[in-house]
Amino acid sequence: MSFNAVDHGMMARALQLAERGLWTTSPNPRVGCVLVQAGEIVGEGWHVQA
Repeated sequence: MSFNAVDHGMMARALQLAERGLWTTSPNPRVGCVLVQAGEIVGEGWHVQA
């Protein structure tokens, strides 16, 4: 499986979203999610609070 610049950009966005839960999700992991269809972001979110 290979990844392109768009894939890397979407992963970077998911990691940015995950950072929003830095102080509120312990002891659970921080999670960010980006839903993409045909190269367009159709949804995104993160684990807000434990």
